[in-house]
Amino acid sequence: IHHVYYARGHLFFFHDRPGEAEDGAFTRVCALAWVPGQTATLDLADAIVRPTFSLHETTWAWGQIRDKVLTVTNWGTVLAFDGQSWETLREHDGKSYQVYAMLNYYDRLLLGQYPDGSLHEYDGDVLKLRQKWPPAMPGVATYSREAQSLALYRGDLYTGVWPWAELWRYDRPTDQWSLIRRLFTRPAITDEVGHPFEAEIVAHNAAHGVENVINNWGQRATSLSAAGDALYIGTSNKGGVPRPANYTFVDDAMLAEYGLVHRLRLPGHLSCQVRWAEGPTTFRFVAADGRMSVSQDGRQIGEVSLDTEA
Repeated sequence: IHHVYYARGHLFFFHDRPGEAEDGAFTRVCALAWVPGQTATLDLADAIVRPTFSLHETTWAWGQIRDKVLTVTNWGTVLAFDGQSWETLREHDGKSYQVYAMLNYYDRLLLGQYPDGSLHEYDGDVLKLRQKWPPAMPGVATYSREAQSLALYRGDLYTGVWPWAELWRYDRPTDQWSLIRRLFTRPAITDEVGHPFEAEIVAHNAAHGVENVINNWGQRATSLSAAGDALYIGTSNKGGVPRPANYTFVDDAMLAEYGLVHRLRLPGHLSCQVRWAEGPTTFRFVAADGRMSVSQDGRQIGEVSLDTEA
């Protein structure tokens, strides 16, 4: 049982029995009714299940909108659960379609997808692609791109895009995307190959008679997390693979840029941790006298200074 998510009175998870089909192996997506505090033993036989297209599929993201809960398998099957049954919004078609992040934004659920590198959106009825949303950074190839991470910061939408670790910001009033920055300094961008260091790895493979994955040193903005007054952006290569000893083109200085966590601070943002409360709870938001604060049931849970100009 893996990739567990909770929403709308159900535990959601992938249930996988290892092995081959002839030996009784299976993979299925499950919804099992449960509420916090429930003491009755759960029975997997009570789960509402949907078998996957192939054995041992998995997911990287769950999300919810209105009365539905969504997940996408790594073979590109998009499934929605409405409280009673699973609906297939998109069936696996043999082509790569993977979703790495989901985020509620106004009245849509956004899905960060590969290989378009654009966001898809679901309004509770229709799933569709937003073309070039965000666009590609000028000077890089426009294929094999991945909108991998999503977050809200200062009310704006941010997304991190593979393979050049681009950080993009969307401004809703002007309907414009802007590139905040690329999170790595090297190698120089190019549209002659799809990924950083791809040409070097291809040459290395030819010289040494090996078949190393040519995009393993692509650059990821792996995660976006808002906390306090800041947005934190984690970086990595593909899968966190260690540097082979003879990869001279990834020197120590370059290696040090993989795995960094960047911190972005802009005025006018405050994130804080909500306390669990039985029954109703009351929040108070204050922006005055050079500060912003949030209180819950009369107790302050977060505060940050606010520049008068902001």
